[in-house]
Amino acid sequence: MTEQPAPAPIPEAPEKKQNWFMRHKVLTGVGAVIVIAAAANMGGGEDTDTVEAEGTEVAVDATVEATEEVSADADATEEAEAPEETPTEEVVEEEAEPAFANGDYIVGTDIEPGQYRAGVEAGLFEVCMITQEGTDGDIIDIASTTEGHVIMTIKDATDSIVSFSGCEDITTTADANLSMVDELENSYYLVGTEIEAGRYRGTVDEEQLIAVGMISQYSAKNDIIDLNTGDSGNVIFDVVAKDGSVVSFQGLVDIEKVG
Repeated sequence: MTEQPAPAPIPEAPEKKQNWFMRHKVLTGVGAVIVIAAAANMGGGEDTDTVEAEGTEVAVDATVEATEEVSADADATEEAEAPEETPTEEVVEEEAEPAFANGDYIVGTDIEPGQYRAGVEAGLFEVCMITQEGTDGDIIDIASTTEGHVIMTIKDATDSIVSFSGCEDITTTADANLSMVDELENSYYLVGTEIEAGRYRGTVDEEQLIAVGMISQYSAKNDIIDLNTGDSGNVIFDVVAKDGSVVSFQGLVDIEKVG
């Protein structure tokens, strides 16, 4: 008998390349179907439809797990690539130092003539005082208060000395952003800006060491316009309308406008 030659091997079809996700899904699904089919043959009694349904569920579960793995990898990559936020430095604005403090100033060199306002500095002796002394040593002007603010006009006397003592928040009245006050106290007030012209009344504070109440008005040049004092009861005073003039209340309580 003539020996037949062995048949030539049939070349395998080239494998179609798929991405990792698809290959993983297909292989997992196929593997699951094979395992289920083998179990069915060994048992020999399960319903074919039931096996196919279970195999489909396993394939779906495997697909979901693979999808979750890819999503987790993508989230991790995104977190790693996200730039770190640089903390923003908070800018702290420093308060500007006041132009003037307690001490002596030479008019025309250290300080300009004009109307100045200063508050009472807290301390053992609470008295704010402004004085101007000429080159001959004579006092040109002086103003003081134990409460609120004091206002005084520094005159144009070259080389005279202006002194601030026991004061704070020293500034010109033009830079003080003044407005009409609601409640009056022992202090100095700029007429037309902080206080209106009219009749005012205050009661002498008899609990002070020296029971004297006084209301006075000064011109823009520190000249006295009028004043009224009392050692008990009420003190009544008529404030006149004069630009730049100043009214001072001292040693009084219950100060109010009555006309």
